[in-house]
Amino acid sequence: MAGTIPARMIEHQVVHYLRYNLAYNTVGASAGVQIGTIPGGAQIVDCVVNVQTGFNAGTTNPVTVGTTATGEEIATAANIAAGTTGGKRMTTGLAVQPAADQPVYVSYIPTGTAATAGALTVCVAYVPNQ
Repeated sequence: MAGTIPARMIEHQVVHYLRYNLAYNTVGASAGVQIGTIPGGAQIVDCVVNVQTGFNAGTTNPVTVGTTATGEEIATAANIAAGTTGGKRMTTGLAVQPAADQPVYVSYIPTGTAATAGALTVCVAYVPNQ
């Protein structure tokens, strides 16, 4: 699935965003869902996750954001804490600056009893190298 969403870049010096809504039952989330592509040379400047409804799988509720399908290069499961509602600002992934266009993924790999609730919005902000 990598590279199926082209990098977006407008000609102005402005912050660009990738935004994605994830639910506990999003198809393909356990394998990682591509939410967009960051253009080569761009700098990630922010990542915010807003958990509107806590995820409630029986044992763990790891949601991650990364440059690999189930990776944590941008936001870790511990930082997102998908079982707890509220906005969370990431600090770990802000050094990501890919040399070439880089897909961005969100994943949810619960354990224990299947989840029956959970919804969040991921927003990754980046500045292209223009």
